[in-house]
Amino acid sequence: MWNATGPDSNRNAPPGVVPDYNHPEDVYWTLNIVLAVICVFFTTTFFLVRVYVKRTISRNIGVEDWTCIAAFVCVIMYCTTVLMMARYGAGYHAWEIRKPEYYNWLKWFYASTVVYIPASFFTKATILLLMARVFAVEPRVSKGIRIFIWALLVAYVPIQILRIVNCYPIRTYWDPKVHNAHCLNQRKIFFSDLSLSIVTDLIILLVPIPLTCRLNLSVGKRIKIVLLLGAGGIATALTLFRVVKAVDFLNSDDITVDYTPIAILTNLEITIGFVCACLPSLNMLIEHHIRRRRRQRETQTDRRDRSRASMIKRHFRWMSSTTHASPPPSRPPNRASGGMIDLDVEMAMLTGQPVQLRSERLSSTESIGLRPLGHRLNSGDGRREGWLSQDQDDQDELHDSKFIMKMVQDSRARAEEGAKESWCPVWDGPRDPLASHGSWKYSIRTH
Repeated sequence: MWNATGPDSNRNAPPGVVPDYNHPEDVYWTLNIVLAVICVFFTTTFFLVRVYVKRTISRNIGVEDWTCIAAFVCVIMYCTTVLMMARYGAGYHAWEIRKPEYYNWLKWFYASTVVYIPASFFTKATILLLMARVFAVEPRVSKGIRIFIWALLVAYVPIQILRIVNCYPIRTYWDPKVHNAHCLNQRKIFFSDLSLSIVTDLIILLVPIPLTCRLNLSVGKRIKIVLLLGAGGIATALTLFRVVKAVDFLNSDDITVDYTPIAILTNLEITIGFVCACLPSLNMLIEHHIRRRRRQRETQTDRRDRSRASMIKRHFRWMSSTTHASPPPSRPPNRASGGMIDLDVEMAMLTGQPVQLRSERLSSTESIGLRPLGHRLNSGDGRREGWLSQDQDDQDELHDSKFIMKMVQDSRARAEEGAKESWCPVWDGPRDPLASHGSWKYSIRTH
């Protein structure tokens, strides 16, 4: 690598090649600029969406929100270093860059290696904390994920320190005038960083798959979880490709060209991870607008229905007042046509028995006589007259047992839906009190 013999060791043009400082060959320069701008755009857009959702819809600030802010700052800083490297010749051949620009490129190259580890850690920590919330119904899994985050921090800190002080003095990294400088083996530092990235990306990829199968969710939401939390799959593929490019870079004679694909892959890796960490906020925003439109349509429908019902009522009221004669005078109280009294109607409503005419009642009451209106009914009267069953107590007990069994079944169903309480608030946002029957509902925790 270049620091074995000094910053200028790899700037010699190949035999027969004449450097063109005014019109250098564009190997990766344009591609690097375009992808860096795209990464900045998507990172900023999804971060603003997350902030908007947290301020207007969710209003629930968690630890993952603070790590997301730190990840956003670090990702933007890394994108800035990539753009500054392009400003000073990244993507051009090293021998077609003037010395001042080349030394500035080395300075921003050093800055990118220092910024990458914080950006990677905070992005992965945000995804892992989100994963811990999704699987909160499994306390051991959630606790294990949080322990893994601390282990990841402990593993990253030594590598970050070595990245910062890999040369002493530090300006040896880009200044060829420094004498008696000491630099560490950058090959080992580089591959230790790559190895840790591959391991963590594989864990983020594989952990959600078996846990998702145990959640009592629909197939669609299971697929959403795997796609969201399985962002490590894309990151792992990019990291593996980055390992191949790193081997070429460590033995490079043209580092401004050979490092640019590594910078592009690294930029894509952390940007994809950050976007996946913000996807629940985007889905929450979409669900919020869908619910608001649904409520507006339901409100308009209710208003039309009430207006139509009011018009129909006024129409029939007008028809009744113009076509029907006035009602006859009311009969005396406690009397009805056909020999019925009001007590007959009340007893029929209470007992469910058909209304009997007075002539039919006389035959059934000859043995007991006509009760006075002040008589208090009891169970004996009910059994003799047939409107109270003798096994009513048994029926009440049976009804109570059925009610208890229904309560047990409902509680069991709510317990089986415990996973929805942790996943749905993360993905769909807070529950809409006017939502349809198919929306998620709060459930009882089983732990």
